[in-house]
Amino acid sequence: MNINFFPHKKRFSLDEPHEYRSAQSLRIINFLVIGATIAILGVSAWFIYSYIYLTIGKVENIMLINTAPHFEPINFKSYDDAMDAWNNKNELPVQEIIVDPFYPQTSTTTSTATTTPDIPPILPTGTAISL
Repeated sequence: MNINFFPHKKRFSLDEPHEYRSAQSLRIINFLVIGATIAILGVSAWFIYSYIYLTIGKVENIMLINTAPHFEPINFKSYDDAMDAWNNKNELPVQEIIVDPFYPQTSTTTSTATTTPDIPPILPTGTAISL
């Protein structure tokens, strides 16, 4: 008893060259397209892993290193200089008054420099004052 569920369906056979002449070339193109798709997916996965995933991991490591407690060597000379400056910051050096501004002294020195002619001052309006 032969049961045929699809009586009108045509069966595929490579022995029929007049209907399926390009079947072999289509099969090769199909394999090439599948290979190219797998290659593109592989290169994309490698790029994401190399340039994105590893970079995020390196940034995370740097953040953990920066937040971890670590000891730095102390420069005692700089520490002593800073403490001395802190302790002496409000102490003003006493300066001796050399010239009393309220009682000007006359100078007895003579000058050998040449005198310049008196130039009248110029007002903001551009006119000069005659002396």
